[in-house]
Amino acid sequence: MIKKNKFLSFFILILFSFSLAAEDSSKSASDYFVLAEKEIEEENWYSAYQYLLETVTKNPDYQKAWFLLAECSYQLDEFALTLSYLENAEKYFPSDSKILNLRGMTYISLGKTLEAEKIFDEVLKIYPNDVTARFGRAELFLLNGKYTAAEKEYENALFREISNRKALLSLALLLGKQGKYKEAQEYIQKALNFYTGNADVYYYSAILYVM
Repeated sequence: MIKKNKFLSFFILILFSFSLAAEDSSKSASDYFVLAEKEIEEENWYSAYQYLLETVTKNPDYQKAWFLLAECSYQLDEFALTLSYLENAEKYFPSDSKILNLRGMTYISLGKTLEAEKIFDEVLKIYPNDVTARFGRAELFLLNGKYTAAEKEYENALFREISNRKALLSLALLLGKQGKYKEAQEYIQKALNFYTGNADVYYYSAILYVM
């Protein structure tokens, strides 16, 4: 994963805050939330984050906004904020699998692998088909160098969602790392077929070809 320039990120956020301040103050919490969702679809995490802050400022009880704030914070590598926002989200959605999974992924990023493993196991006991929890387990296996186990988890996820972009790309790269280029090519080709024009797919496809 490419490391972000933290200073540049902060500078962009400040500029975006000024632009928001100049916008129509009559916008409602729902208006800002809709704008945030559009930005999230484009994976514009900084602008989505700022719109979501406006959402909860206008309406502190806007339930879904708290979870999306946590998701944006996670994507921005702000893991302490992620956990803080998840606590707010959990007030409205106790024991929600999305909240548990995001907390688990955040724990992995913080090096708390045992806590993360416990969460994913808990989720899969209740929801055996939960794809995100299987991704979490795969990440844990990779950290421990258990490539075969990780591969199995990615395959389990793909079995449940045959067009899952993350599963296809993860399998392709993992197989490529192990020198299994023919199998890796099959998965990257599926990703290219499902996601024609997607920049991430082409980027990881290039990495695979370099391998």
